[in-house]
Amino acid sequence: MHYQAGLLLPESCHHGPAVYPTAWKDGECRYFKEKRLVQKAWGFTHIYDNLPRKDKTAARLCIRSYFSTGCGPYYRYHHGDMLLTPKQQDDVMMIIAKYGSTDGIRFDHYVEAWDFG
Repeated sequence: MHYQAGLLLPESCHHGPAVYPTAWKDGECRYFKEKRLVQKAWGFTHIYDNLPRKDKTAARLCIRSYFSTGCGPYYRYHHGDMLLTPKQQDDVMMIIAKYGSTDGIRFDHYVEAWDFG
C-alpha cells in the first residue's frame, strides 16, 4: 500500500508527515542529516553576571523573545526541560555581548547529546 501511495505522489512532493521516496534522487536523500555528538547546554543563572544592572532586564527580555513570545520556552531552557543547541548557545552569547562582556560567562550545565539536524 505504501508503494502504491508513493506512485501517486507528484515528483515535486518530497515531504509531509514523513520524508517520501521522491526525496531520494541520484543516490542521495536531500533531507538526510548526519547525526553528531554535540555539547548542549541549559541554565541561565550566571549569563547575566557581567552586565550592568540597568541592562540585565533588557538582555533577559531579548533572550526570551529570541526563543518565542512568552516565558514558557525560556524557562524550559533554563530548567533543562529543553537543551540549547550549539547555534542557540552562540546566539544567546551574541545577545549578551550587545549589553556587556561575555568573558567567563557560561551556561549552568552542559551535556553531550546527539544532534540529528
